[in-house]
Amino acid sequence: MDGCWLTVQDDPDPAYYQAEKTTQLAQQAMRAGHRWVIPVDTDEFWYPTDGRRLADFLAGLAPDVAYVNAPLYNHLPTSTDPPASCEMCHDGAHVFAWEAEPILDPPGEASVEAVSVPVPCPQCGSRVEPNPFKRIGWRQREHGALPKVAARLRPGLEIRQGNHSAWAPGHGLTSTGLVVRHYSWRAPQQYVKKLENGYRAYAATRLPDDVGAHWRMFGPPEEETFADRVTAHFYEWFHVNNPELHPELIYDPAPWPGVPSEQVGSRGRVGVGSPPTTEGDQMEEHDELVQEEGVPEPIEGQEELATDGEQTEDDPTGEAGGTSGNEDAPDGPVDSPAPVEDASDEHGEPEEPEE
Repeated sequence: MDGCWLTVQDDPDPAYYQAEKTTQLAQQAMRAGHRWVIPVDTDEFWYPTDGRRLADFLAGLAPDVAYVNAPLYNHLPTSTDPPASCEMCHDGAHVFAWEAEPILDPPGEASVEAVSVPVPCPQCGSRVEPNPFKRIGWRQREHGALPKVAARLRPGLEIRQGNHSAWAPGHGLTSTGLVVRHYSWRAPQQYVKKLENGYRAYAATRLPDDVGAHWRMFGPPEEETFADRVTAHFYEWFHVNNPELHPELIYDPAPWPGVPSEQVGSRGRVGVGSPPTTEGDQMEEHDELVQEEGVPEPIEGQEELATDGEQTEDDPTGEAGGTSGNEDAPDGPVDSPAPVEDASDEHGEPEEPEE
């Protein structure tokens, strides 16, 4: 992170007007001289499929590429994941067992001295991993129905609700080459807090009740059974026992920096993502974005920026740190297929919105 800088902006308004707020952040980034915006949630891990840095990938795109669609793969917590924390061993530190070792002290006289020997924690095996990007390795083989989007900054740019699409006046091409790993469901306590925040964020708006239905489906958090019902929903739909028995899942941890590739699996093997589009490659036009001619040329000498938003349709709670989600729904469920634990056809959640 050497040479990077971060601007933190407080949003005291709890109302969930994600598209407007994220668009304002994009406009601020453009005024600061940046060329690209990636509305990224804190529960998302973005990376180019060719192994380059995000900034290098974006800088290498053809000048008439205005948008990059990134397929989103949902990771699911499983019974085989290491624990996120452990009170017994203080989150991964070794505990000490006292072993008796006979010594001769003084010479000729046997005595016993206790020596400390580090052993794995009997509760967690000293396997604690607080980082969900490293802890939750199982993901759905198929990406979600809606991609996320990165956009070239230009006048009139609008980031749409959920950060699944963007729009700007003029003509622009859409490329591929980025992938998003999504960690919306990590623990039952986190999911309860996520739905609680999401409900209140939508309740503070004037949006109709059918917008953000996923976030409102459990009713007010003040209800006595709210936490129990949300927890039950987490284990029914998002937590997986014996993931190796589910053909729709694959163990493929995100390519976290510093983790050897043999530990994260071959990106070519699992087929995540597509080659990036550069000058001369085949590109397709964005459905909604083709209006008039004239995409501004990139401004030389400016840096790319991954701008975080405050809330998202997927995540009105702000956990996203940027944006994620669907146009009317809690974060992720709308993009998820039927639960791996249950073969029923109904998902159990309406349409769109974290901790």
